[in-house]
Amino acid sequence: MIPEIPKPDLVRAIARRIADAGGRAFLVGGAVRDHFMARNPLDYDVEVHGLAEEKLLEILDRHGRAVKVGKSFANFLVSGLPIDWSIPDPPTSPARDGDWSDSVREAAARRDLTINALAIDLIDGTLHDPFGGKADIDNKRLKWCDKETFDLDPLRLLRVMGFIARFELEIDPELTELCRGLDLSGVSAERIEGEFDKLLLRSSRPSLGLFWLGSMQRLGEFLAPLHTLTVPELFERLMALDRLAIEKYADDEKELAVLWAALGAGIEGVLPGERIIQRQKVLKWRASLCECLAELRVGDDNLDYLLKRLAHRLSPDWDLHHLLLIEEAFACGARKAPPIELRKRAIELGILDKEEKPLVKSGDLKGLAEPGPKMGRLLKEAYEIQIREGIGDKGEILSKLKA
Repeated sequence: MIPEIPKPDLVRAIARRIADAGGRAFLVGGAVRDHFMARNPLDYDVEVHGLAEEKLLEILDRHGRAVKVGKSFANFLVSGLPIDWSIPDPPTSPARDGDWSDSVREAAARRDLTINALAIDLIDGTLHDPFGGKADIDNKRLKWCDKETFDLDPLRLLRVMGFIARFELEIDPELTELCRGLDLSGVSAERIEGEFDKLLLRSSRPSLGLFWLGSMQRLGEFLAPLHTLTVPELFERLMALDRLAIEKYADDEKELAVLWAALGAGIEGVLPGERIIQRQKVLKWRASLCECLAELRVGDDNLDYLLKRLAHRLSPDWDLHHLLLIEEAFACGARKAPPIELRKRAIELGILDKEEKPLVKSGDLKGLAEPGPKMGRLLKEAYEIQIREGIGDKGEILSKLKA
């Protein structure tokens, strides 16, 4: 049975042309795995056996503008079709009397895990499962395909971390040992960041992958100084991470900033992921959230002033809602009021999702200062008076400024 795929009639037409030319097209990778896990695939990959690059490109070009992408491997895209077409590299054995099993097995052996080594023939729907990946999916188990090829890409350490968290699978002890020896010193920060992005964005329990990383004493390699925390401290932090991972966010960068902030909350100096995160916006936002969280935890006898001050500092990129999400996820720390009371008060003040607007504007300061630095200082002082003393009358604020 062939799983649901984008534009199935078009894909079948291409698969038939490939077969007529002496090749065979197989749906492989995550789309097949997700099909058997009853999940919606995030991407689709078709592996073409028995054809040269030039012939495949010629066939694809008949069904839309086809382009080759990537430098290391032969990957092709067809305009309007969200499927990645590729050719095994190095080439696999040719079919024997129409049987492509050996070819599929050779290509699958280069994959990382058995659950990713499944292939479905796009002509007759035959499932090729050379390493027992279907049984491993049914038994919720993570296993390697081939010991000899597993270390071809050291990044597989972090891919396994992500799969543990994303699919909540039990890992084969031998796979852990294979991962323990992988050296990522030569892997680019961008690729490492990509795997942590997947861990945080695609999993509802990222803690599972990080606990596994810690079990091999490799957590500090990527997320120093988390490895210096006590077991209860690390457990509390990763449970908070899981609670935040299931929340809804406006976009991926917002979610990443919140989750990275949870990992770094209350830690002084270099924060976890400082050398991994390449997105400057995420770094900036994470720093802002951590600074405001620290201020929230110190507290203030004037709770309204504290909340208004933080709402102002967070605006316009953030708001108290997201800050309190982090604090509520931890549900601990030195504070003057429990998190639920903080949220309730922020709602009452009308500042949960926005700052309190300043009452005094530059036009109100004519006669007190000319436009420039002095006026800026007066506007800042006026707003400070407004939120510190809870004054809702512009005239009263101006009187205090003039006093």
